[in-house]
Amino acid sequence: MKRKIFLIILLILIACLLSRSVPAYGNEEYKVFIPIVLKDYVPPHYDENKGIALVTNQLSDLDMVGAGWYYVWSCDCTRLNDNRYVPMSYAGLIPECLPIDYDGFVLFLNEPNNIAPYGAGIQPIEGAKRYTDFVQARPQAKLIVGNASAWSSMWYIEFLIELNTNYPDIPKPQYYGFHGYVESWITVEQLSMWWDATEGFIYHYSGIHPEIWITEFADTTGNTESFSSLLDVIDSREYMTRYAYFTNRYDPEAEYIPGEWYDFNLVNSNGSLTPIGEVYKIK
Repeated sequence: MKRKIFLIILLILIACLLSRSVPAYGNEEYKVFIPIVLKDYVPPHYDENKGIALVTNQLSDLDMVGAGWYYVWSCDCTRLNDNRYVPMSYAGLIPECLPIDYDGFVLFLNEPNNIAPYGAGIQPIEGAKRYTDFVQARPQAKLIVGNASAWSSMWYIEFLIELNTNYPDIPKPQYYGFHGYVESWITVEQLSMWWDATEGFIYHYSGIHPEIWITEFADTTGNTESFSSLLDVIDSREYMTRYAYFTNRYDPEAEYIPGEWYDFNLVNSNGSLTPIGEVYKIK
């Protein structure tokens, strides 16, 4: 113990001596400081695979749960310098402000198998054409295709059949986006079975083992045990690489407010984590 106290005092004395002004070349003076590093200090940890579908513009929510990426259902080109941001082409059209040599990820389409306001409502044949146009215009971009809601296996099958038939020279997608919500009538097991089946269909019709992003998911029951099981499913699938939780916090002025929002958001309106948020933070 005495030795430890002595070492601490010695470090402080050295820091004080070195922080005094010392002569330098010319008439300028420089000061040297030695930082004191705390042994128990733990720098913030961010998981680059964990994300948030950012409903409200609260980037601090990423820090609260240790999330390393986010998106906002659009290509907001003012955010492109933020390496955490992934742009979305909601209807599969090419954002003019996206650089021609852009080589990052782009979420291509949003729930094309769903009608407005829940999704883009793009038929597979049109989706294949827009995918082809996008690949030709931004060949280095990595497209995460579909971001489709549950029970969309047939959309992906028809999309890939169209690519195989009419665009055989266009590279098949490597990345796909799935959505999925645990509801009172949809269990974790049912959702995971659909994800597994759809991944299998994609491999069958494309010949490529896909990488899947779960770009929207939640447990709307608010049950933390069920939600923890859902995260375990995502973690156990090797083909799932990234995921983004919906939502981040309640916004009473939002145009679209899901039913019983309070039960499954990550962050309370006062900025504190909900029980669901606490689970997401540590998993």
